[in-house]
Amino acid sequence: MKSGNRRDFLKQSVGGAALAGSAASVSGLPRKKLNIVLYLADEFRGDFIGAAGINSCVKTPNLDSIAQRGVIFTHAVTNQPLCSPSRACMLTGRYSTETSVWKLEVDMRRDLPTSPLYCENKATQQI
Repeated sequence: MKSGNRRDFLKQSVGGAALAGSAASVSGLPRKKLNIVLYLADEFRGDFIGAAGINSCVKTPNLDSIAQRGVIFTHAVTNQPLCSPSRACMLTGRYSTETSVWKLEVDMRRDLPTSPLYCENKATQQI
């Protein structure tokens, strides 16, 4: 299991997709689509997953299996304690002052680039 921060994860994910796409285009093989699973849960502490190795009483075999094949964030924090503002910050990499999401049930600015749109655009671009 690897450990890292959000910025490293996004760089590696997009970089890996670009490399996979360029390797496929050079070899003539069909390109694989990028597959990122980002598991988010409200009020979910770091010791609530067995793979973190913090709490031996926790039994989460399915999440542990996913973590073994991917990345688990050990030092992830948010500057916004509510779900909508924190997710807007995570998806855009911007503070709430820029996303305009300060509370629940508020739409995010539509003109901001998001990590899913970035990945989608990279996956469809010719490399």
